[in-house]
Order: sequence, then C-alpha cells, then structure tokens
Amino acid sequence: MTAAQKLLVIVEAGRIVGTQFVTPPGGPLPAVSVTLQRGPGQDLHEVEMEPPTAMRTLEQIHQFHEAVAKKLGVEKLYGRKG
Repeated sequence: MTAAQKLLVIVEAGRIVGTQFVTPPGGPLPAVSVTLQRGPGQDLHEVEMEPPTAMRTLEQIHQFHEAVAKKLGVEKLYGRKG
C-alpha cells in the first residue's frame, strides 16, 4: 500500500480537466520541477490521495478520475464545456 500524496486538480465549469501528483524532492541533487497552473475560469484544488498502482487501461484511468471527482464532490468528469 502506498502512502497518500498531495494531488493537484484543475476544475473548469464543474469538470476535472487536469491532475498531477506532487512528487516530494528526493536526494541532495537539484531536480527539475513542473507543476499545473490554472488558467482563466479554472480552479486549483489540492487533495490527499493514494496514487493508483496502475493506470494502463482506460478502465483504470476512469476509476482514478471517478475517485478524484468523488473526493472533490465534482459531478462532471467528461463532456463539452458549458
């Protein structure tokens, strides 16, 4: 079992449009850091979640997205804007 990590989630018009786990720095060497940034009309949320063990199939990806949506109380995962 993996420990929970911080997950950044971008939501626009009630839809999840992006996710990224924040990787803690490891080791004494400097590392490149990249993070999601919200755009106009988007909200950035931070939640603690356990990273999935695998996301190799569309079903596994969909299950992960459903878990994120449930954690945030977001109803729309996919679909057109508006």
